[in-house]
Amino acid sequence: MWHDATWFSGVGPGPVAKVVGWAQVTALVLAISLAGCGGARTAETTTAPQSSAFDVLRAAPRRGDALTPMVARYLLSAQGLALSPGELDNVRRVLTDQEGWLLPTVDGKLCLVRVVYPLVPTSNGERLPPSISQTCSSESEAIAGRLMETQSLSTTFAKRLPTRVDGIVPDGVHHVVIDSTIKGASKAVPVVRNAYEAIVVNPRSVSFVAEQAGRRRRYAVLTPSAAGGRPYPSSSHRR
Repeated sequence: MWHDATWFSGVGPGPVAKVVGWAQVTALVLAISLAGCGGARTAETTTAPQSSAFDVLRAAPRRGDALTPMVARYLLSAQGLALSPGELDNVRRVLTDQEGWLLPTVDGKLCLVRVVYPLVPTSNGERLPPSISQTCSSESEAIAGRLMETQSLSTTFAKRLPTRVDGIVPDGVHHVVIDSTIKGASKAVPVVRNAYEAIVVNPRSVSFVAEQAGRRRRYAVLTPSAAGGRPYPSSSHRR
């Protein structure tokens, strides 16, 4: 769920490194992993369980699915994930407007991982590096639409806050409706590769219809801000 989100700040100025191929990423993250634990970790490839509810995870990897080295390094060192280099082969790029991936873990979790660029690009004349958000849930929670993340795009407190909303939905869902507290600001958003992304002013909830056990069911999930939390990123979710 969204309160599992954590944040990681990249090292050094400049944009995120260029996406590299699978073999290069695996070699890089393996070297980092071995260096961090004195070579005790082996190069075993661990296969994550294939979800029956998310077609993007069952499909073969395609060009563009590979992680950037910065994101790969973060995932191998993130607390609570305990990933091996081989598991990174199971990641799939699901966001198109942003750098965002869906990652299944061997313990049954699904994680939405996204590169987040600072709203203010420089501070004291220095370029600020991007961060990484990691939001995880169980598969059942993801099926119900609870694998969701929001990010306020305003640097001030105002009544109308443009907010980025990203999330994962199960197979068969072709669009979601993001409701807003502002009249006329709600949006119908297409789903691509089990994911959606949009910018909405004051988002309140995300709803969609999915088939479950042969019956169509409507889901409606409050966004983090409407549920009492603050739109990401906030200081309580940054490390």
